[in-house]
Amino acid sequence: MAPDLLPNRSNLLNQRNTDVVRLILQSLNDLGYSDVAKKLEIESGLVLESKQMISFRNYLINGDWDALDAIVDQLDLFKGSEKVNGFDN
Repeated sequence: MAPDLLPNRSNLLNQRNTDVVRLILQSLNDLGYSDVAKKLEIESGLVLESKQMISFRNYLINGDWDALDAIVDQLDLFKGSEKVNGFDN
C-alpha cells in the first residue's frame, strides 16, 4: 500500500508509546537501519525529523551558512513560544 494511503495512526498512540517509537526510530537511524526506520515511520504515522530539519542539520554540518540562514524561517523554531531569549515576541 502506498504511504499516502496508510491511515495516520499517530493519534492512536498514547504519549508513552509515541516516545518509545521515537526512541526506536532514532536508534534504527543511528545504527544505519534507515530503511527499517522509514518503514516504521510509515507504519506508525510518526516522523522523527521533517525534511526541513534534515536540511538544517546538513547545512549546519557542512557550513553552508547562506542556505542555513534561508531555511531558519521555514522551521518555526519558536512556534508556540512566548519568549525568545528572554524577550516577549
